[in-house]
This record gives sequence, C-alpha cells and structure tokens, in this order.
Amino acid sequence: MIRYFKVRNYGSIRDERVLDMEATDDATLEDYYCVTARDAERREPVRLLKLAVLYGPNASGKSTVLEALEAFRDLHLQPNQKKHEEIGVYNPFLFDGRSGGEPTELELDFFVKDRDSGDYVEYRYTVKFDRRYILEERLLHWPNHREAEVFSRTTDLDAELSRISWGSTVKDDQKYKDGLELHTIPNVTVLGAYSGVNARIDALEKVSAWMRERWMPGIGPKTRLFEWAKRQIRNEEGGRAILRELINKADFHINDFDVVEEDAPTEALKKLLDAFGREDDRREGIKDAKMLRADFEHTVRHQGEERRYTLSERRESGGTRRFVGLGAVIQKMILGHRDLATIDEVETSLHVDLLKHYILVFLRNTGESQLICTTHDVSLLRERDMLREDAVWFTEKQDDGTTDLFCLSDFDSRTFRKGSSIYNAYMNGKLGAKPNLGSAHIDKTGLDD
Repeated sequence: MIRYFKVRNYGSIRDERVLDMEATDDATLEDYYCVTARDAERREPVRLLKLAVLYGPNASGKSTVLEALEAFRDLHLQPNQKKHEEIGVYNPFLFDGRSGGEPTELELDFFVKDRDSGDYVEYRYTVKFDRRYILEERLLHWPNHREAEVFSRTTDLDAELSRISWGSTVKDDQKYKDGLELHTIPNVTVLGAYSGVNARIDALEKVSAWMRERWMPGIGPKTRLFEWAKRQIRNEEGGRAILRELINKADFHINDFDVVEEDAPTEALKKLLDAFGREDDRREGIKDAKMLRADFEHTVRHQGEERRYTLSERRESGGTRRFVGLGAVIQKMILGHRDLATIDEVETSLHVDLLKHYILVFLRNTGESQLICTTHDVSLLRERDMLREDAVWFTEKQDDGTTDLFCLSDFDSRTFRKGSSIYNAYMNGKLGAKPNLGSAHIDKTGLDD
C-alpha cells in the first residue's frame, strides 16, 4: 500500500508535489478507510488511507498525477530493450524555458505485506531520469525495524555504464548482483533490468512482484475495461458470484451473465489479415482467432408475470459495460488478487448514485486495497458520511502553468471549519481549484450577416 508519492518535473507538475496516503489523526470512518501498518521504526502504527479522490478544473493536472504514478510503474514493468532508446515516459514541464532539459524525479514510499507472516515491510524507491538515461536510483527498506539501503545506482554518462552499490543487508549471491549490473543498461531501471535476468535477489523480487501482481495498470475513460473484465470472468470462476451480486444491486434488471467464446466476425478478421503481408507467419494463427462475448440475462415483469430475456453485450448500454468493468476491479480486490487501482474520471458513463454506490462497495468490502481516482462529480462532496477530509484532494493550475496539489485537510479553520459542508465551501470558491470562467457573451462584431 502506498504511503506517499512524490513527483517533480513531470507534465504540468514542475515543483515537487506530494500525494500523501497517510491518514491524519481524524477518526472519521476509521473502520472503512484506514489500514494499519508499521512505521519505519515500528514505534507506532502507520494508518494508510484506502481512498483518495482528486478534484479540479479541466487541464489543472488531476490526470497528470495519475499519469506520473503510471510512469513510475512503467519504468519498471515495461523497460526499454535497446541501449539507445529514449525513455518514453519522460515528460518534463515545458513552460519556463529550462525545465524541459532537466530530469524528472519520482519517489514512492509503500508497504508490502508478507503473505505468510502478515508483517509489513516499508520500501522507498526513488528514481531520477531524463530523456536518455536513468541518472540516479535508490531503494531503501526497513527490515529488522531500521532503515537499510537495498541498492543505489548511478550512471556514468560518458561511458554509458551503470554502477550499482548494494547495501549490507542484501546477502544474495554476488554472481546475481554482478549479472544484474551487466544487464542494467543506462536507460533501464535496476528493477526493469531485474525482470529480464535469470537471478533472484530477495528484496527486488518482493518489490517486483508487488508492482507486477498487486498494482493494476491505470484506467481511464477510454480504457477497454469491459474487454478486460470478460477475460477475468472467463478465467476466474470463483469471482463470478461477486460480480453477479454487484451487477444485481446496480439496478440494471440483470440477474445473470455468461461469457462465451466465438469466432471472430468475418469482416473484422479480413481487415486484420489484410494488415499483415502475405508472407507474414502470423497470418496462420489469426485465421483461427476467437473472441469473447458476454450475454446478460434480464428479468422484466409483464402484466404481473416475470419473464427473462437474454441480450448480447452489443445491446447493453455503455454505462452497463463500464460498470461491469469497474466491478471486475473490485472483484479482484475482494479476492485479494490486486491491491492498488488508479482510475481517471471514475464517473465516466455512471449515474451519480451508481458512482456513490461503487465507492461505498469498495470501502466496505475490500481489505488492504487502495483506490486513487479523479472526478468532476462535485455532488460527491455532499456525502459527509462517505468522504474523509484527508481523502479529498485538489489540483489547481497556477498563472505560470504549473500544477499545485493540495488536500482538504491542509486548510486551517479560518478557511474551512472541520465538519462543515465540503460542497458549499468548494462551490463558493473558498477551496480554490475551480475554473475561472469568463462571460458567456460572444462578441459578434464584424461577423457577416
């Protein structure tokens, strides 16, 4: 679970900004929101929030925060394969004439739970990079109740060679360490290189597994979430009951569903085959391509009689398909298969009541999981019985084009009094992060009749 995420010089975020998932001392909704882990020295527990909701005007940087998180993940899980490839996630601030050539810095502090012992270990991963090189990289952890370095990495830019220094607590075979250094090319992180070598280094294995297995790829309005959900339904029979109950309670009048395999449509298959040359070996495999189709059983009442009808996915609304996809995310978390999801514009295609229901289902039914999302749906701010003040965040674009990121709990009592209406304070402009709109009048002077 994430404790905090720091980002500097990424997109519209020029100066360091921090998304903090550590709970304040507020006990509101404690049982639903807070997961307890140990702090670095285990002097006292660390309470981690399960939910963070980001608000702000269009183009204020909400999505940029999630994109920076995804960039951190991709650096490690989708490393470059060739030495002189550019680092694709490098996306510096461009509006001041200097930051465009400076490095991006990302830092993630997170806890990984040992599934056998139930103990948490805290990790802090820092990486600094530009368009061509991973310049610096460091991983800390806290085994045996004290800070220890797993490794630090630097890159010799002239020689284009990476150097890895290992901490004293890393007792793994030296040949594995040496082999990893040889495979860590200048534009790849140590963890990215580790994913491609035949070696085992315990601390790296745990961090790599957490990112690969527990952290879902980012979800946005255009993500083909329903297609992913169909594969999960097909592959995880045990999760069908959870998803079925979620859909039943969403008032779609759907009482069951099934996912079946079918041949790809002839026209779609022809286009796919035409995209490959006649000599391409992949044509043979494509000729037998299969697709997954979801069918939904609806229950309706006609003249007092209950009837059931089956509709294919093509006849379901976009909102229904979107909710099924989002439901599969929660299904994964309830089953304990995933712990972290980021969703941009979580309200896409959902009625506000359904969005509230979704968030409540997440809070009440998932265990040690986190959801970080953006939304424009300000009506959620009315829901004092489901939002903690330290879970509400805002982004605001400054005059110089930079993004500011701040939390509702940062405001003092002169601006926002604890327990008062978040919605009213936001809509009245007390909290900032609202669009500064001009007049609705359009000057038509000089236009032809």
